[in-house]
Amino acid sequence: MGSTGADTSGSTGAPDRCVADFEDDWGPTVQVTVVNGAAEPRYLLLEECALAPVATIEGLGSDPLPTRLPGCGTCSEFAGGGCVCPDGPCFAGRALRLDPGATYPFSVSATTFVARTLPEDCPGVDLCGVDCWQAQALADGTYEVSVLVGAKPACDLDPCDCAPDATGSCTVDGALDVFEPVPAAGTFTVPDPQPVEIVLE
Repeated sequence: MGSTGADTSGSTGAPDRCVADFEDDWGPTVQVTVVNGAAEPRYLLLEECALAPVATIEGLGSDPLPTRLPGCGTCSEFAGGGCVCPDGPCFAGRALRLDPGATYPFSVSATTFVARTLPEDCPGVDLCGVDCWQAQALADGTYEVSVLVGAKPACDLDPCDCAPDATGSCTVDGALDVFEPVPAAGTFTVPDPQPVEIVLE
């Protein structure tokens, strides 16, 4: 078969513009530690497809940014047909119990995601579609990262709780939500974020 004459880049065979124009620009990793400073257990709402708290990032005085990693990948992966979606449904609601004094470390990326449309001739379009999200590092500045916390979860199962391990934490499966969740937050700066500590009350 003869050459099409199209410029390609990398092993995907994608045209250069399908690769270069949609490269991801990841921001630095921010280390976050949640500390239960209250006298009673607290419950963090967890992501459905990952054992990590639901975290929101926003610039001070601005609306929350789209910082949750797209479930099937980013534009750079879509362009070459590398979109990988979770197999089947994820857990329909989970909460993390933190006993008094317990801590829970996790990390977030100082990255937002911008909606883009791939050219129709990118080789991955037939499999992944043209609509995708491109990773973009957060601009320099001060940001707030927050988690959702409540005094107890609400479940469709009984008992709606778990037995903490030696770390003082455990996961409540089947939690539909967190009872009257309120945000708890800490701040960090870009480009050189320091570790963030969020103390629950």
